[in-house]
Amino acid sequence: MKKSFLLITIFFISYNLSKATHNRAGEITYTCDSLNPFHFYFTITTYTKLGETADRCDLTVFFCDFNDSAIFFRVNGPTGICAAPAKMGEPINGTVKKNIYTGEHTFGSGPLLNCKIMIEDPNRNGNINNIPGSIDVPFFIVSTLSINPFAGCNSSPVLLNPPIENACYCKPFVHNPGAYDPDGDSLSYSLIKPFGAGGVIIPCYVLPSGASINPVTGDLTWACPGAETSLANCNSAVGAGEYNFAILIKEWRNGRLIGTVERDMQVTVDANCNNNPPVVHAKDTCVEAGSFFSMEITAEDTPFNGVLDTIKLIANGGPFQMSPDSAEFVDVCCNTSVSSVFQWQTNCNQVRKQPYNVTFIATDDNNKPLSDSKTIKISIIGPAPVLTAVTPIGNSLVLTWLPYTCPTAIGYKIYRKLGCSNTPFDFCETGIPASSGYQYVTTINDLNTLTYTDDNGGAGLLHGQEYSYKIFAFFADGSESRASIEKCAMLKRNVAIITNVSIFKTDSTIGKDTIRWVRPTDFDSIIQYPPPYRYLIYRGATLIDSTDGIANTIYIENNLNTEANQYTYRIDFYTINNHTLIGKSNTASSVKASAVPSDNSINLSTSFTVPWTNYKYYFYKENPTLPDTYTLLNVSNQNSFTDVGLINGRKYCYRVLTEGEYSDITIAKPLYNMSQKICAVPIDITAPCAPSLSVAPDCDNLLNILSWNNPNLLCADDVVGYKIYFSTKQNDTLRLIDTITTATTIKYMHTPDSLSIAGCYSITALDSFNNESVFSDTICVDNCPIYELPNVFTPSGDGINDLFKPFPYRFIRPEIEMYIYDRWGVLIFETNNIKVLWDGFNYKSKQECDDGVFYYVCTIKEIRLAGDVPRTLKGFVQKISSEKDGKAK
Repeated sequence: MKKSFLLITIFFISYNLSKATHNRAGEITYTCDSLNPFHFYFTITTYTKLGETADRCDLTVFFCDFNDSAIFFRVNGPTGICAAPAKMGEPINGTVKKNIYTGEHTFGSGPLLNCKIMIEDPNRNGNINNIPGSIDVPFFIVSTLSINPFAGCNSSPVLLNPPIENACYCKPFVHNPGAYDPDGDSLSYSLIKPFGAGGVIIPCYVLPSGASINPVTGDLTWACPGAETSLANCNSAVGAGEYNFAILIKEWRNGRLIGTVERDMQVTVDANCNNNPPVVHAKDTCVEAGSFFSMEITAEDTPFNGVLDTIKLIANGGPFQMSPDSAEFVDVCCNTSVSSVFQWQTNCNQVRKQPYNVTFIATDDNNKPLSDSKTIKISIIGPAPVLTAVTPIGNSLVLTWLPYTCPTAIGYKIYRKLGCSNTPFDFCETGIPASSGYQYVTTINDLNTLTYTDDNGGAGLLHGQEYSYKIFAFFADGSESRASIEKCAMLKRNVAIITNVSIFKTDSTIGKDTIRWVRPTDFDSIIQYPPPYRYLIYRGATLIDSTDGIANTIYIENNLNTEANQYTYRIDFYTINNHTLIGKSNTASSVKASAVPSDNSINLSTSFTVPWTNYKYYFYKENPTLPDTYTLLNVSNQNSFTDVGLINGRKYCYRVLTEGEYSDITIAKPLYNMSQKICAVPIDITAPCAPSLSVAPDCDNLLNILSWNNPNLLCADDVVGYKIYFSTKQNDTLRLIDTITTATTIKYMHTPDSLSIAGCYSITALDSFNNESVFSDTICVDNCPIYELPNVFTPSGDGINDLFKPFPYRFIRPEIEMYIYDRWGVLIFETNNIKVLWDGFNYKSKQECDDGVFYYVCTIKEIRLAGDVPRTLKGFVQKISSEKDGKAK
């Protein structure tokens, strides 16, 4: 603790002695020790004014708070006046020095959340336009790290592009920090206000208008540099000069924030530019791991008064930091239009969920150089697995594929859909997009597994349907490869395939179902299964009949309750001679129609379980004068429909026809199946909307006046009355106090009791079918208590003002506490009577008090919505007696 205190003390002494223009920009980055997740290596990079007397050979770095610190030495540049091992830093142009300080620190064992790594250096450089009094404002930068055993070792992003930039007055400016995360974590960007002394946001800092940052790419753009609107109370300067920005880079892993880096950067705006910034041309792309990628990058200067400058084009980014197989780009310069080729021999180790950022920067050679940058995202994606075959076996399909070419993957995911479309995905599309229609089947967590048997989770796949499969590989960080080319297959046609279960007649006892199927065509061997053949017909688990011969593919079942029941069928295919089962069909049910009555309408829907796909629905209504004849109401691709404009209380009947098909093109289509006849009577079960209630209290007349709107004018047509609910307290349960039986009555007067009108009201509407709306908003009103006492009374016996008593009073509990004292503080009267009624006599001695001033303390209880509320009144009253019994007093 003493060591930390001394460091802080020395630091602030240094601050007072070194008040000189100094710091311009900087950031703190760190690397995690892969062998010890509690040990970190830190790099502090600062940019200072070249030639200033204030120079730092070392910096004090604080960890998590100001009680834990260490000294880091500057490690770049030549040796000089700094004591070893510190060095002198490196000039990077005529006005800027780059300083790199390094050190390491081990944190205590256990998890750590958002630990701040901080440095504070006494002074920024002077005359920063958007930091008033910047020479007196300390330079403070901070990064955060977390230690989580579940997240693993984490290193911060590295910022590859320098934070010192030039801009021209009111000409578009762009900067990208060139953040590269070695762990492949996701990064997001935002602009924040920079920090001053103690890590507190700098007062009066002005974020330049028109400046913004892309939260995904990190591009900081400034539409019109220098065109500032100052804050009146801060006197911020505008126009040319230096401006500082603070960029917060957040690092995310598996959706959780695991660290941040703050970059404090500076842009110098020149008011007298005789040039325009150049323009860089590049675009985002993706690359399949293992392939060689190249892209030509171009840049050209834009003319100013017809004059072009020559430009230099360079590149920065994570792909250049890799070893082996790092990217290559040859810097080019010295022409008004330049180009160079970015190239990269990729490999499987570079596959990751997050794209790589590469920033291309073009700078002109003007004496006041301007630049443009373009940051592109390059996604390295895993190649598609090669699906070689999909083979039918029984009611399953067996998938096989080649060994995957990227050993860094950890498994496969398998998807399927009905039908075979052969529609290719976009080259940069990874995984399976939801819009493709494919459904997830399973995950295989073993890269060496090269086969999978799909039996639909044990339920078996459907005969007559063609299935399409795609697979892709996935990696440890959640990234996914491109999907394979689809492979399609069907089960063998070695079973009967049901095509129809249609209700021929609706009845509770003599109903009929019609079942149709197509014959098997692909059973393995006529030698293995010699004719003759037989179909066994099952309803549910019950064998109901059989038919001989392969060509007989229709069956009508009689005497069913098709009015109430939905039946499911299965056809088993046998050889007759040796009674050998060749195969079982998938089950198929009849179409069950449902009708739900509502107000002047009936909601129709269907349900079914069939192996084919239904895609169209025909809704029919029975003609009221011609039983069993129907009119088509609607055709829809949805299996529900609402018939409206009906008469409540009248019976309506319907049937629904479904249209569908198998994806096997050899099975005739479409397939039509009819539901049973379903009838319903529309009835109003829809409650009207609640009225809108208002309540006006009338304290003088001890009543509340309720008023509301008639819902028939807004949301209903058959409101016939209202129910009024009331509670005496705000949180009590509302109780019914009255029912109004006419819809046109929209006003009501209510007196809760003789002492109070406080309470809460709500109202509901009733329609002609006694449907009650929801409660309206609860409206509460309070009393307006009054209890006033006079300041003089004249107990002369003339019957006028003889007693000290309140006038007026209301909404007060009858019991009060009244104490009256003479001018010496002697209690001469007390009562609990709300009317007081003091006649001027001492209540103990029974003697009349002399005229004069008397003082009272009175506690009353006001009757309020929240309950009884005590209130104490303090005041005085003057007793004046003019004549009594004909004598002067």
